[in-house]
Amino acid sequence: IFMKIDCEGAEYDIFDYFSKKGLPDQVKMIAMEWHRKGPDLLVKTLSENGFSSFYTYTYSQDLGMIYASRTQN
Repeated sequence: IFMKIDCEGAEYDIFDYFSKKGLPDQVKMIAMEWHRKGPDLLVKTLSENGFSSFYTYTYSQDLGMIYASRTQN
């Protein structure tokens, strides 16, 4: 499963849930836009769930993208 997440700032609440429950094993790749709070908490949750990721910034420091894929066991 490939997830594309663009929820205008709600990604932090969504990934707070995933940090407690874990991302479903079926999810293999994620492309996510992040807003205002920065990428660090999101990247941490992804890493804790077995993902490798990188992120970018757009024109400002308040918006960017995270690209992640689940590492193989």
